[in-house]
Amino acid sequence: MRTEIVNITPELAKLYLEKNAKNRTLAKTQIDYFAKQMKNGQWMLTGQGISFDVNGNLIDGQHRLSAIIKANMSVKMLVIYGLDPESFKVYDTGRKRNGGDSLSILGVENSRSISSMISQYHSLKSNWQTGERSQVEQKLTNTDIVNYYFEYPLFWDRIHKESYRCYCKLRILKCSVISSVAAYLIKDKGHSFDYVIDFFKMIVGIKQPTNMTIELFRNSLLKSLLSKNKTTASYKRALLIKTWNAYLNNKQMKCLKFNPEIDHFPKFK
Repeated sequence: MRTEIVNITPELAKLYLEKNAKNRTLAKTQIDYFAKQMKNGQWMLTGQGISFDVNGNLIDGQHRLSAIIKANMSVKMLVIYGLDPESFKVYDTGRKRNGGDSLSILGVENSRSISSMISQYHSLKSNWQTGERSQVEQKLTNTDIVNYYFEYPLFWDRIHKESYRCYCKLRILKCSVISSVAAYLIKDKGHSFDYVIDFFKMIVGIKQPTNMTIELFRNSLLKSLLSKNKTTASYKRALLIKTWNAYLNNKQMKCLKFNPEIDHFPKFK
């Protein structure tokens, strides 16, 4: 086995990919994710390399090579030659480091929860409000999550603390949903911290609701918990948005429903 560090140009990446004998089907979202890291200067030289077997066939690295072509830039990578042709079977079997791991290494408490909160906040900020996970192109890199946190660490810590308190009082909304929505309403919509947090405190019963729509929303979530037919994350998000808008405008709704086949998905005001 032989290793070397190679400055892989888009042209060289194409040559390497021509030696791709039996590899996985390419995932466009993964290529886009890697290319984004490269363009943003977040890609680093690591021990994970481009691998060839003793017959010269590429057995690992097709997504990274494809990302170099997409980013149209040269990237230094470790290249490994002379591996056993069967070694591809044990590639990518370990758990990858996520944003929570990166924050934890840097000493951030509640790292997993805060990482999830920041990721979901970013999705809201990008107008991805349905609660579905189909738009992988919106995924943040671990470096993005770390940068988000350390730009306003006290803000994210305070949001998490209040959101976790609400979640523990009545577990009808995930802590990450409460915290990400609260962060979005405060940072991007300009609402006051206390006004937003009071809204969620009313939903879970820490404070007495000032709007009957909040009670309708809470009852809807409780009913879903007790029912065999669970409501989707998208449906809950739609009702949450409608409830917030009613609370903001002091509108007392007598019925709280959302029909995805008829209604346009609401947006936070």
